[in-house]
Amino acid sequence: MVATLFVNAALLLQEATTSWDLRSMLHSMSTLALIVVFILFVLSIYSFGVMIDRALMYSAARKQSRVFVQQVAVTSAPSPAILLGTISLPNITRTVEVYDQSSSGDSAYVAGYAGTISPTTTALQVPTGTYKLKMANLFVQHVAVTPTRPPEILLGTIGLPNINRTVEVYEQSSSGDSAYVAGYAGTISPTATTLQVPVGTYKLKFANLFVQPVRVESGKTVIAQ
Repeated sequence: MVATLFVNAALLLQEATTSWDLRSMLHSMSTLALIVVFILFVLSIYSFGVMIDRALMYSAARKQSRVFVQQVAVTSAPSPAILLGTISLPNITRTVEVYDQSSSGDSAYVAGYAGTISPTTTALQVPTGTYKLKMANLFVQHVAVTPTRPPEILLGTIGLPNINRTVEVYEQSSSGDSAYVAGYAGTISPTATTLQVPVGTYKLKFANLFVQPVRVESGKTVIAQ
């Protein structure tokens, strides 16, 4: 390209000269020749700019190709298997909330809440792991869920068939201060004379009077007359 510039410049010289250095050639050129040289110079700069732009685009395309190949390699790898199990309470008569064992279990809005089991939906599918079941403020801890078989959760019932007042039920180790403390299992009342609870030992609260201990066994109903 530079050689073309010099050749065209030489052809446009008005007078012959024996000096071929750049300064002498420019002094020997007419106005038209200088215009031509200037145009060729600008085109040369433009050509170099196009070459640099294409080189940068090619470099960027190579980088994008490498990233694409890496992404394809990642997405084409087999996904890890997600193992599921089921927590089942076939004879449940109340609503039970299910939480991951590490969850605070405060409410359905906290992290680790997995769902509910109720009389109309007696099974809940969850990823394998360890869970806890919440009945009011009473937790059944460390329920291990595996893909092979559902965990066995033993339940019993406390019944007061002739009750005409509300009675609060607490786990034996609970302080029993109110329905908001840990270990509160629920209430028995004239409209709901039985309460299903996990097997264990409980106490019944009449105002501030406790009846204890009340032992609940699997599949049985403890009836207080």
